[in-house]
Amino acid sequence: MSWISVLVLAAGKGQRAGLQKLLLPWRGKTIIEEVIETFLMTKVSEVVVVLGRDYEILRNILSKYPVKVVYNINYATGKASSIKKGLQVIDVRCEGILIAMGDMPLIDPELVNRMIDVFLEKRKIVVPVWEGKKGHPVLFPRAFQAELMKITGDEGGKGIVEKFHSSVFELVTDSPTILMDVDTFEDYERIIEYARSVGYFDK
Repeated sequence: MSWISVLVLAAGKGQRAGLQKLLLPWRGKTIIEEVIETFLMTKVSEVVVVLGRDYEILRNILSKYPVKVVYNINYATGKASSIKKGLQVIDVRCEGILIAMGDMPLIDPELVNRMIDVFLEKRKIVVPVWEGKKGHPVLFPRAFQAELMKITGDEGGKGIVEKFHSSVFELVTDSPTILMDVDTFEDYERIIEYARSVGYFDK
């Protein structure tokens, strides 16, 4: 059986929203719980959550889920340090590394499963694309772990996707949710409005 590890980056300062965005309410729980529950519904083999700000609060919230929780003491330096921290604890059997954001509650589990299926067939970096725009999550073959360990600051995996474009498979999706993260309270309100408009809360 193929092993896919997802790194959920949930360590950010969250100051742009003026509060801890991961704790904003979502369907009777919090945004971070929605994200974790989404990935637990998919074909991923393990969920690794990288925390930073409000570590104790978030760790307690996540204690009921079968996930690995790690603390990134350097979270204020940007996404790269969280990715590296997560990579240190992924399972040795891991074949693919899915990098996801903890503030994207509308990620579709079916899309994640499609990404995994495409990855297992193509063995390439798989990036979801909506109307020509690349979004998240992004799935990297384990072979790119060394490259991921070289990134710095807040760049995430974007530079690797650009550098190794011939090793990238763009998976077209009809949903803009791959671009919808919560950076501000206005983003949060906008995402709720979109979710209502498509009947998301009626499921």
